[in-house]
Amino acid sequence: MIQTVIHFERKIATYVFLRNGVYYFQIRLKKDDRRRRFFKSGLIRKSLKTNNYREAVAKARLLWVHYLDQNHKDIIDTAEAIEADAQRQADMFSRGRELCNIYYTIHPADLNALDDFFTYEFGTSGYTEAFDREAFEYFDINYGKQNSSNSNNKNDNDISKQLQGISDQLSDRTKIPVNKDTTQRLSTAVEKFIERNQSSKNAWGYDQHNRYQQTLSFFIEQMEDCHIHQLTKDKIIDQYALVLQQYPSDPTKKKLLKDATGRLYSTEKLLKLTQQHQFKTLSARTIQSKAGLVKTFIQSLSIDKYIRDTLMEAFKSIDGLNVINKRRKGFDDNEIQKIFNQKEFFDGLWFKKHQWRHWGLLLAIYTGARVNEICQLDVNDIKTDEETGIVYFNFTDLPDAEDKSDGLKSLKTKNAKRQVPIHRHLIKLGFLNFVKQQKQRKHKKLFHALTYTEKDRWSKKLKRWFNETYMLDKGIEKFVSDEFTTMSFHCFRSTVINFGKQNRMDRSIMKEIVGHAPDQNDIIHDNYATPYNLGNRQKEINKLSFGIEIDKIKKWM
Repeated sequence: MIQTVIHFERKIATYVFLRNGVYYFQIRLKKDDRRRRFFKSGLIRKSLKTNNYREAVAKARLLWVHYLDQNHKDIIDTAEAIEADAQRQADMFSRGRELCNIYYTIHPADLNALDDFFTYEFGTSGYTEAFDREAFEYFDINYGKQNSSNSNNKNDNDISKQLQGISDQLSDRTKIPVNKDTTQRLSTAVEKFIERNQSSKNAWGYDQHNRYQQTLSFFIEQMEDCHIHQLTKDKIIDQYALVLQQYPSDPTKKKLLKDATGRLYSTEKLLKLTQQHQFKTLSARTIQSKAGLVKTFIQSLSIDKYIRDTLMEAFKSIDGLNVINKRRKGFDDNEIQKIFNQKEFFDGLWFKKHQWRHWGLLLAIYTGARVNEICQLDVNDIKTDEETGIVYFNFTDLPDAEDKSDGLKSLKTKNAKRQVPIHRHLIKLGFLNFVKQQKQRKHKKLFHALTYTEKDRWSKKLKRWFNETYMLDKGIEKFVSDEFTTMSFHCFRSTVINFGKQNRMDRSIMKEIVGHAPDQNDIIHDNYATPYNLGNRQKEINKLSFGIEIDKIKKWM
């Protein structure tokens, strides 16, 4: 009745295809198929709303079975109806098998046991009696009578072997007393969970939002996007908690973990290859961080009374991991000299092609700003206060009115939105002249050569160049000791914060300058006062001094 449309050379389901980064389900109906009147093109095509291949195939299989079996005029044509129909079939198979396993162990001559079975077993496991009877008849007729002559002598293991080809496709479903007609799939619950946060006053910043999205997507994949009522403690332990503790770190950077198309292997194969090649696995800190996000999501389900609180016990092994708290190290005086007191700065070697290198490093050491905050600056983010005449950086996630990259600016937290006066050394080095030239050349971005990527946003070019090339060229070791994290561009931020601490700069003002959340005492105080004015911030930021030979650095004219 149905012919597939798309064929692939590699091993991929023929009814799944990728388009604009999203997987679709597509089949063609034959000319004599009565359903063609509902689909004029003869094609049934639906977005699977995922970029994960395994999740796409799982959804597509349900759709395939649904349309393959549908020979009636009443077409179910909504994703919700299709999923509900496919889920009912899966539950019917699972419950029917469960009942038949009990029934087949009863001897035909044991009339009392047979009477008890038909009287008490139906409607006792969260389903209605009518559903149980339908499920029993469905399974018994379609699968259970294949060996009816000796079925009564079979035990549960024999039956499991007999039905293995079918049971491999549909997972066992452990029931809890919830309404199965309204329980939703994990993907839907996660989507609502994230949407609810983004519409709240305490919405996550860009980074935290991405962490939740990526972490919960992996959790959905491992749980096979099951319905909420199918979540169990054992399922989470076996398919997520234990997997996370064996999962390789940075798998996308290891060629041995990818197939010929560049796609990561299945999780099962990833774990085997990781063990075989002794790849480094996720650190205890990373495991606890990822599990913490999943626990927050599960707690939200518990609050909404979708699940039981006992699911949190699945994370006991992760909670007990020994985490080494590493500190972030800033650049010391010697390392700062290696970075800035060089011919690249003294001779202005980056003035023509790589202005982002020259000013990117100087802005980092004299603002303590995060790398993406620097790289995403618009020319119009350099502003002048009308009352005081102080020139400052306006760190914001709001797009400039003239910027074509609307919506691509982001900040880590709400405290990252701030105004930071420009350091006197930057002004002396001609930074304002550079801004003026960028305006004259009609550049919208301060560093117009930097491009946006989904993962690293605007910072990829500067961050990669500094971490992988410049530090190495100047003899700065990335690994210090087990006590500290590896050295990187982010160390500029640590350097500024540490300088403020060692030189007893005003703690509250420094927190506003670097975009950190205030202390509890500051929160209470801020309920009755406005943030520090630009004058106070300017006095404080101008105290930053790192022994850089400013007079030798070439000025921008």
